[in-house]
Amino acid sequence: MKKILFFGASHVAALKMGYESYLANNPKTFSCDFLGITSGKLNMIDVSGGRLVYPEELESFVRFTRDDKYGSVRLDDYDVVVFPHESCLLSPQFFFRNVNNRYLPAPVSASLMRTILNRHEGSFRNQTRFGEFDQLKAGRVEATTLHQYKKLYKLIDQFSGLFVFLGRPLPSQSFDDGVFGENVLSVKYFDELSVKIRSFCEKSFLRDGRLVYALPPVDLLTCHGFRTKAKYMKNCIVSTGPSGGKNPLWDMTHGNSLYGERVVSDLLPRIEFRL
Repeated sequence: MKKILFFGASHVAALKMGYESYLANNPKTFSCDFLGITSGKLNMIDVSGGRLVYPEELESFVRFTRDDKYGSVRLDDYDVVVFPHESCLLSPQFFFRNVNNRYLPAPVSASLMRTILNRHEGSFRNQTRFGEFDQLKAGRVEATTLHQYKKLYKLIDQFSGLFVFLGRPLPSQSFDDGVFGENVLSVKYFDELSVKIRSFCEKSFLRDGRLVYALPPVDLLTCHGFRTKAKYMKNCIVSTGPSGGKNPLWDMTHGNSLYGERVVSDLLPRIEFRL
């Protein structure tokens, strides 16, 4: 049976809970492990010699469904790695421009679109500095640091199997609606970009290569395809378990078990087809 490792930060938790619900109604076609760590400690995990390596002091921050308490994980034990961290390809902050000191969505040139969509490919890596873009701050979604990108590049390079870039959930529809702008033209840009990006991701599963891109299923998202419906985030799951409404921001940025189940049920057949 093929093996999948879901690796990332707190967003792994919703996928694990969703996978358990998925197995209640579907046959088991993969052996899945889930390795999650608090996002603030993610950079302490290194990628070396084909292994994910983490020190003993991270033990209390790591959640791993295998027995390993600390040490290392051999990447070649797995056929597939799914990475549900870093900005999803649909994150709208990639498409903001400073227009008369206001950040608004704008048309994206073909060259910038290629850079965004292929930003983990070797030939594009030196061109990508999203962590330094002002429009990331305008989008009010956590910017990934350049250091994290370097770790991700090492993971992609040292893993010989299929690497599925999923990204973190898009924020809730309740989160900063103003990010979309207020004019009809802005909505038009988002609609066009959503279709283009989803088409790119679909095609990535059909082409040869070890790096493919996945997106949340359309039915999880609101109109224009850049925000998650609130029902899939309310009572979210984080690395310590169900949030229980303790932090309203978590319920705007993290998926719940319904989100995880829907993503897993969409993703696993795609991976099976690709393999």
